[in-house]
Amino acid sequence: MATPVTIEQRPLSRREAKARTAELIADRPDLAERLHRLRRLGREVRSCEVHLTNTCNIRCKGCWYFEGGFDTAVKELSDLDRIRAFARKLADDGVNQATLIGGEPTLVPRRVEAFVEQLPYITISTNGLRPMPKQGFEKIAIAVSIFGGGPLDDDLRAIRVNGSKFTGLFDTALKHYREDQRVLFIYALSEA
Repeated sequence: MATPVTIEQRPLSRREAKARTAELIADRPDLAERLHRLRRLGREVRSCEVHLTNTCNIRCKGCWYFEGGFDTAVKELSDLDRIRAFARKLADDGVNQATLIGGEPTLVPRRVEAFVEQLPYITISTNGLRPMPKQGFEKIAIAVSIFGGGPLDDDLRAIRVNGSKFTGLFDTALKHYREDQRVLFIYALSEA
């Protein structure tokens, strides 16, 4: 059963938020400069999300991609020249950031490379089971999804394509990406 959420206070209005932000940075010029840099960057970034592959090396319970039939809805494009042309067209149209998802993008690094060649900001979303090479991908961001870590990830995500289970998914992701400056971990929350 869902737990009702009670919001004690109403969200700040735009005017109140601006006033509160001004208060917070008034005595912190370092924060003010960081905020201004982020705002400038935010105005300059034009992003898109690209489904790079229909293939994945696991079958997470509740995966929207496979359970929703997206893996079979579109024919997979593997021609690198066409992928490069698509990435070039995005750049020509003013897109400068792509989030590459799948399936599992680490299974197709040459396709990721096609976007790295054309766009300055790339993020891949991965389950962490396979490491993304560093050489040639030094400036990408890697978002490793976790569902709670340890046994919970094993229960919900450590499922091979053939349906058999394995253990150590979270530990494997940590091993592959420990102290990798490109990585951030995305923690997925469920109602439970």
